[in-house]
Amino acid sequence: MQILPIRPYATTFGYNKEANEQLNSKLETTRNNKKIASVYLEANKFCMKTEDYLRECERKGDTKTVNALTDFFVSMKTALADAVDNTFPKLNYGMKEYNSYKIEADERLKKSPDDIDNWVVYLSDALEPFDEDDEEDFEISSKPADNNTPPASPKSKAPDVSKLVELYSPNRWSPIGLESLGGMDELKKEVIDKIIFPIRNPEIAKIDEVEYGKRYPRGLLFYGPPGCGKTYTVEALSQELKLPLIKLKVGKAGSAFINQTSINYENAFDYAANMAKENNAPVLFFIDEMDGLTQNRNKEATSEDLKQIGTLLNLIETARDRGIIVIGATNKYDIVDEAIKARFDSQIYVGLPDEKSRAEILKVSLKSRTKGIPLAESPEKLQSIASITKGFPNRALCILTDKAALLARSDGRREIRVEDYINVVADNQNLKVKESNYQSKTSVPAIGFRK
Repeated sequence: MQILPIRPYATTFGYNKEANEQLNSKLETTRNNKKIASVYLEANKFCMKTEDYLRECERKGDTKTVNALTDFFVSMKTALADAVDNTFPKLNYGMKEYNSYKIEADERLKKSPDDIDNWVVYLSDALEPFDEDDEEDFEISSKPADNNTPPASPKSKAPDVSKLVELYSPNRWSPIGLESLGGMDELKKEVIDKIIFPIRNPEIAKIDEVEYGKRYPRGLLFYGPPGCGKTYTVEALSQELKLPLIKLKVGKAGSAFINQTSINYENAFDYAANMAKENNAPVLFFIDEMDGLTQNRNKEATSEDLKQIGTLLNLIETARDRGIIVIGATNKYDIVDEAIKARFDSQIYVGLPDEKSRAEILKVSLKSRTKGIPLAESPEKLQSIASITKGFPNRALCILTDKAALLARSDGRREIRVEDYINVVADNQNLKVKESNYQSKTSVPAIGFRK
């Protein structure tokens, strides 16, 4: 990807050289769009400065700032690309930008397959256009409106539901059930009681409903620091119950067109309901990054924002009767709309693992490697590693195992040792998470994994 410098009085747009040159030429010759061009250019300069800052923070290992700015930057950059495409569709600007970021995203994933939350990967996915056969059709009436007909507004054809949801398909690295979760005993207990038991014992669950009013929940909301196992737990639950898991593509569900976001939500839930009906069994419907869909309503919220949240409220409210169990996850619990939170019968805090849980997580991650089995079967050595990894979330512990394994391989292809972990822990302190940044400021966490 070519990064172009920002120079006073010089027209620069985008990080893709070809797209930049074509758009500059278009802006210079389009007199009727001078004001639009000015806004686009200023917005892009801000995008470029933000991206440069993100890359600088990455080089310094400032993951906290990168995580804080990622959602903001990706949304801003994606909206800008969409706006340019709508104004100058023949330039195919969005596709050129997507191709540039896609190359870098693929390279990053090739080097670090677990780095799926990286901002470049996230941006590449957000910029990915619909296939030509499924792209939105825009219909704008060319007839003048009469006194009885309201002015025509852009209407979009609902995209193929496959663009909105992803049916989870496990691979060799995926969890095989709750046994794949190292430690996390309290979380397992909660999930078994609220979800697994009523599904596996429908007769007893029915008696519980009649005698005690206990029903399996409309949904669960997991919240807590990133990398602590929220998504992994949902995947493990799907495998444990042998139930389909449908993941909502949050970046694709949103739309700039009136009513389209609400329609997308409805289409996604209809897809899940139809699958539940066909299988005659519940389906799990997972919404990650709930804060991106349901931020608190305030004075600045538009009528469209309120409509989208209202639609989601109704869909979650009626999900259980349609055979859908909704599971949400968020790193930013406090900004999720209060009414949305109330629709989840259980709100479960998934915090950093304590020492016992860290030892279990390390054991699970080592057992998948033959050179790690001896270490995995030594409780004393696992405990010594767990004692020096305080503050590391589940995902980071697995990354430490990856790096320790690489050290062992490069040193004569020997077995993985405690010393390898000591070295990688010292070199990867940036992977630690400050838990207080993600705890609810308004309530006591229901579940945590601290001592």
